[in-house]
Amino acid sequence: MKVIAECGVNFDTVDQAFDMIEKSMDAGCAYTKFQLYDDSVIKDSPLQAELRKRMITREFAEKLFDAGKDIGQPVIFTPMFLDAIDWIADMKVPMIKIRLADQANVEIGTRAQATGIPILSSIPAAYINDYLTMHPETTRSYNDEQQQIRFLYCVGSYPAHPDTYRFIPSDFIGSKRPGSHIIAGVSDHTKGPEVMARALECGAAFCEVHVMLEGTHPIEEKWSKTFEEVRTFQQS
Repeated sequence: MKVIAECGVNFDTVDQAFDMIEKSMDAGCAYTKFQLYDDSVIKDSPLQAELRKRMITREFAEKLFDAGKDIGQPVIFTPMFLDAIDWIADMKVPMIKIRLADQANVEIGTRAQATGIPILSSIPAAYINDYLTMHPETTRSYNDEQQQIRFLYCVGSYPAHPDTYRFIPSDFIGSKRPGSHIIAGVSDHTKGPEVMARALECGAAFCEVHVMLEGTHPIEEKWSKTFEEVRTFQQS
């Protein structure tokens, strides 16, 4: 199972952001991920001031991506506005992650698909099968030859309780069943290792986990794991 280290907005300084790339590599994570948003995305957030301090510009995104490339750690992004998708395409980032809030955003979905880059999209766990049937536009470009879009089972609570993650092994067999939707993994919004362990046992290909640096108290602390906790899980 490939672990995606979601750094999100869990850094206070530029140096911490770069440090998180190295730490995620040391913890055995397959990817390090950051969020790309602009003022239009956070204008109604009560944390607007704090989020603005952590806003990633195109130049900063390119530096993060290059830093990962230098040490062999792939850096990927969640684009929350259209221009950010163009940045990702220009950098030749290996994967695009679509957040739960944008899983039915046709503009973002269409622009992301046009890049040809593989996409992971969070979709609601509560009605995962019904959702895929009711929203054919989400999977309209999918075919068995080119699995550009795959999905992460996601509980939209921050933080979430492990008991709300009710996936079973059959949720992740799509890649082995021709014509099926591809449920590739889980987006984990919990503190402990329980959801990660269950995802691994059930055959998930990916598990996205929010990460934080030891000794810090970041914005997403309540649903984040330390890099040491992730490393311990990977080595167990």
